[in-house]
Amino acid sequence: MHTMKKFIRYYAPYKAVFFLDLICAAVISLVDLAFPQILRTLTKTLFAEPADRILQALLPIGAGLLVIYILQALCKYYVSYQGHMMGACMERDMRRQLFDHYEKLSFSYYSKNNSGQMMSKLVSDLFDIAEFAHHGPENLFISVVKIIAFATRSFTEPAGLKYSNFARIFAFSPCSFSIWVSSISGVFPIN
Repeated sequence: MHTMKKFIRYYAPYKAVFFLDLICAAVISLVDLAFPQILRTLTKTLFAEPADRILQALLPIGAGLLVIYILQALCKYYVSYQGHMMGACMERDMRRQLFDHYEKLSFSYYSKNNSGQMMSKLVSDLFDIAEFAHHGPENLFISVVKIIAFATRSFTEPAGLKYSNFARIFAFSPCSFSIWVSSISGVFPIN
């Protein structure tokens, strides 16, 4: 837990970028979930009406869907660009701190250890940590949003389908969590 507290400190200078990144990730998830529902509703209601009514409503519906797609594209751009920039800046901060620590080590330490291997390991590990810093919380947040939306949507379904969906959520959530933990265990060993 001490390692995670030290790691979370690196987010402090980038709080605004991080929270906006999470908001954009939520918008992306909600749009992904909303489009099938919108089309399903339109198929059951509007597209069952006469052709002149459909043609009259088509332009406003198309414009609305286009605006939502543009919003999603802007959010994806922000997540891709600013999120990776945040990860790179966090990597820079960690690298600076580690190099400062390396400079304080004694000459005898460098006599016993290969400095090329140390630098290579430092660079590759910091890259993995920076990728996790951006993608880890974002993917976890997107998954939680989608599970909550799925569970909320399940309340409107018939009882048999609702219970089978919840059984799948509770059966696969621990499995997914354990896979996620094992994938990051090389970066953050669980003590």
